[in-house]
Amino acid sequence: MAKKTVKIKSKELMEQDKNNLLSVSTSVKLARRNNENMTQENLSDESGVNLSTIIKIESGKQMPSCDKLKRIADATHVTSDSLMVGMTFIYSN
Repeated sequence: MAKKTVKIKSKELMEQDKNNLLSVSTSVKLARRNNENMTQENLSDESGVNLSTIIKIESGKQMPSCDKLKRIADATHVTSDSLMVGMTFIYSN
């Protein structure tokens, strides 16, 4: 029977994930508020992203997929890149 390989994230990577979540969370909230004080419900309707997902993203509990990030960006009239300001990407071989 084959052994399973389990990858364990270092504390540094886990901390970076947390910082990235907070960065996207803050950016989404700012984009929404700068868009004529759009409510979470309005953002959900405009983007097609489920309201509970919007709430989780804004509270820093969920990282949006690329597709959802693009839909949120389009609905708030900003670029996807602007929602990822402050994120750090760690590349490994």
